[in-house]
Amino acid sequence: MRVNGKDVYLVPRVREALNILREYKIRATTYLDLGCGDGRITEEVARIVGAKEVFGVDIDHDVLEKARLRGIKTFRLDLSRDRIPLDDGCVDLVTAFEVIEHLLNPDNMLREAFRVLRKGWVFIAVNA
Repeated sequence: MRVNGKDVYLVPRVREALNILREYKIRATTYLDLGCGDGRITEEVARIVGAKEVFGVDIDHDVLEKARLRGIKTFRLDLSRDRIPLDDGCVDLVTAFEVIEHLLNPDNMLREAFRVLRKGWVFIAVNA
């Protein structure tokens, strides 16, 4: 896969999730990526869905700096225990690509994802 003209390796499950977003023409104004890393995949998802406001969460300060440079509004959080600093029901799309299997308490991430997700919108989780 190419993101911004560069080859990016994606595990097949993530690639398939991106294909589903394209195939079903999912559109979202606000998008939150849990475990956003450096923001390359976040940026691609935002482009696919047409998101105008993009948020990313990660625990790693260094990768969040890179995501910020891509225009992503970032939060440094531990998804096993922290609350996402967004209002209830304010996000159209939430993704969690290859993050849930790294959490000590994945229930917290799931609760928070569904708390910030607008009723009836889309949540996609992919594990490795």
